[in-house]
Amino acid sequence: MTKYLSSLFLFISVVFFAQNQVKVFSKADKKPIHNAAVYCDDALLGKTDFNGSVSFKTKCKKVEILASNFQDVVTDVKPSMEVSMQPLSEKMGNIDKIVIQDKSDPRALRILDEVNKRAKENSPKSLDSYNFKSYSKFSIDVDKDSVDTYKNFLAVRKDSLSKVDKKDLKQTDKEKKDSLIGEDLIQATTESQLFLWEKAAEYKYSKSFGEKTNIIDNRMSGFKNPIYEALAINISNLDRTPRQLRPENRKLFNFYLSDTLQLDGRKTFVIKFKEITDKKKQNPRKFNGKIYIDSETYALKKFESISKKRNEGDIVSVWKPINGKWFLDYENMKVKMGSQSFETSKKDSLKPGEKTKYNKKNFGNYLYVKNRFFDFEINKEQKASEFKGYSLEMKNSDGSLLSQYRTDSLTARESATYTKIDSFVEKHDFEKKLNTLTQLLRGNLRYKFIDFDITKFFSYDKYQGLRLGAGIKLNEKFNKTFSPDGYFGYGFKDHTWKYGLGLDVRLSDKRTSVFRIDYVDDVFAAGRFSNNMWDMMAQAQKLGAVQKV
Repeated sequence: MTKYLSSLFLFISVVFFAQNQVKVFSKADKKPIHNAAVYCDDALLGKTDFNGSVSFKTKCKKVEILASNFQDVVTDVKPSMEVSMQPLSEKMGNIDKIVIQDKSDPRALRILDEVNKRAKENSPKSLDSYNFKSYSKFSIDVDKDSVDTYKNFLAVRKDSLSKVDKKDLKQTDKEKKDSLIGEDLIQATTESQLFLWEKAAEYKYSKSFGEKTNIIDNRMSGFKNPIYEALAINISNLDRTPRQLRPENRKLFNFYLSDTLQLDGRKTFVIKFKEITDKKKQNPRKFNGKIYIDSETYALKKFESISKKRNEGDIVSVWKPINGKWFLDYENMKVKMGSQSFETSKKDSLKPGEKTKYNKKNFGNYLYVKNRFFDFEINKEQKASEFKGYSLEMKNSDGSLLSQYRTDSLTARESATYTKIDSFVEKHDFEKKLNTLTQLLRGNLRYKFIDFDITKFFSYDKYQGLRLGAGIKLNEKFNKTFSPDGYFGYGFKDHTWKYGLGLDVRLSDKRTSVFRIDYVDDVFAAGRFSNNMWDMMAQAQKLGAVQKV
């Protein structure tokens, strides 16, 4: 019996002492504060009892403590904490109650309604025409504040691995290969980022001729050839209203008019917003961002968005007035993209029969986006010839022109990314594997100048039953003007062979102009549209949204 009681006592002790404890009291009279809420980011960990005490478990390094009529306190997490809170003045308490109410401030909603009402009037597209250029930089790396710690950790880890007897490691050939690839990437990122992509572009708009975007130049670490699908990606609030401001999302957020200030010499409304989740557990002081509105024009002037979790990311977009219209000036974004985890040492406290476990060191990976816009020209005369061709075209792709458009120089770590990651990708032939994947997504399997149509390999319908076949098309590596194709198939239910032969003749380098002739002996569903000229089926000639000229 004594043995069981001892085990139970040990279990209770471990559970109890594994928790963090905090005692909260007033700084003025030293009395305990009842019902003080302890938050980790936007999650409620617990509330204090009548003795001002609460126990909780958390992985957060800091917690925020809130109590009615007391100033908020942020404190480091320790096994045992004592926190004193400063009482609020009556005026500050009243303001606090207004800000944290569970419904939107009507004044803030009226301002946002006016912003949406005047959106077209404030938009650059209300002008006759405009031109401007941009420089964008996308990179993936560890937190910039942790780079030195990361480099030092990898240096110590490399030294430790060199002392390990590899004979003791039991790995399959595939595991060894994957391990070597992983180590190559880790060593490459000691002095470089995981990824870097720069892009310079020119944007044109005309009421008469429409829109046109020219990719002046771009360079992507690890890839010699441009990835056309990526060029169309717009990680920006350019020509896009942040979702928090859209009327259809009004019920997803609460908005509070928090301040009126002078920003760049103009009177500006500041509206805080917070996402509506579980009101009982949600930190009432934790806002998801701010919206800055110009009081004269009711134009969006600045937008700040902060992740609900600490260090998960943030977005800042800033607009500026030019000729009475508001153009995007610059943007900075930081978004967490998972993390790298390294085993450091074996855990000592293991249960009988339990597999070996390791302590781990984690480093978060982040996507950093920097967009800069400049060289604005308003109501400049536009020529129809400047808008011919595709709405998005690429003029250069070797990175030789980027230095003319960078708004600041690359750091040593950024510059090393091109050489280190280029070498890594080339060594393991990742570019070829990626090209194969993109072809598969288009419905093709490419081998040299032949594209195999994988949609022709297998199909099933009630008339033909199971149908097997094959289809090929000669791509631009065969000829940039002529692209013959053919296919055949056999239905096991109707016991009939089907086939088709065709030829595409490209008529223009500037437009999606193709003359096609074909002969088909096949069966099709009633009402079916021909897809021979669809962009997806004509990727061999790059008839999609992006075209190199």
